[in-house]
Amino acid sequence: MKPEKMLEIIDAYEAQLAPIVRDDPHMDHIIKMLPRMRNLIPDRMERANRWLGFIQGVLWQVGLRTIPELVADNGDDMIEEDAKTKASTAGADSGIWGGP
Repeated sequence: MKPEKMLEIIDAYEAQLAPIVRDDPHMDHIIKMLPRMRNLIPDRMERANRWLGFIQGVLWQVGLRTIPELVADNGDDMIEEDAKTKASTAGADSGIWGGP
């Protein structure tokens, strides 16, 4: 994901979560991660992506975002990366567990 896109997502999630955190101390950790992610961009994008994945997993688990919404949040970058992954594994004759 490009740094600019990551910053857009951070802004959007902060706006969505700000009112919720006041009423839910369990979401406090998530809201505190978002501004800290800005310090990771652009030099530590791999770590920022892991943090984003964690945050998005929580948002999905608690019902604040659906999978289609998360895919849309990630934008075309996710679709491009998925296509690259599929292309690089095309022709592999074993499944995920090493079988046919």
